[in-house]
Amino acid sequence: MNLITINLGSDTMIPNIDKTTKEEDMAAEKELTKFLDTYLYDRLKSKCKKIKRITDKTQQIQGIDVMIEYENNHPVIIDEKAQLHYIDVCRKTFAFEIDFIGRDDNLHLGWLYNDDLKTNTYMLIWPEKTSYHEMIQLTDSSKQLSKIKEILRNIKCDDFESADCYLIKRNNIKSYLASNGWDEERILNKAKELRDSKKYGRTQLTETKPFYFYFSNPSDYREAPINIIIKRYMLRKLAHRAYRVTKNRLQFIL
Repeated sequence: MNLITINLGSDTMIPNIDKTTKEEDMAAEKELTKFLDTYLYDRLKSKCKKIKRITDKTQQIQGIDVMIEYENNHPVIIDEKAQLHYIDVCRKTFAFEIDFIGRDDNLHLGWLYNDDLKTNTYMLIWPEKTSYHEMIQLTDSSKQLSKIKEILRNIKCDDFESADCYLIKRNNIKSYLASNGWDEERILNKAKELRDSKKYGRTQLTETKPFYFYFSNPSDYREAPINIIIKRYMLRKLAHRAYRVTKNRLQFIL
């Protein structure tokens, strides 16, 4: 077991080089899951035939976090994706993973185009506000992400205060990109080009589109993922349901 020492009063993050970003996020994701179960899914039960939180590890690996059954409809198989690294500085975009480097140091297909996953719907989650809001807002903007990463290691369910959640069908995302000239083949080829040339950071498309590529430097994220970033206003247009979740109420915003 690795010993990690964290001082939330400091702007200096003590990195744990033995852990990937995905592993570090697991504890925070577990706490966010508790928040959603209590303040979102429990409130939706009266409107659904069945809601089930998946705890089986094999099914989770297959991209199944929650299953919802509506009357006379096929099950909605949900993979929850949260912008945990931007709590309280909520970005107006969302990242969709194209590929990444695994613990085995091999390149792996990201979740957007991985057909081995059974996901048919994403729950995109923007944690809008937490109990750390004031601390984060008072932190210099250049150091906010380091501060947030520290906070995520200790965050608890009750620290989450509000979140916006969009339900979007996986095929709608892929169809939207393809209809704008970026089908799976072209996107994967572009990702290979960026990785081969080590062109880190944002790659804005020559076309005027509400999406772009972002290649994370391995010095920042061990997995060095390549994501396609889609602006939030477009994701809202693609969503079939959207919720604003607080401890006091569940608001249907779409």
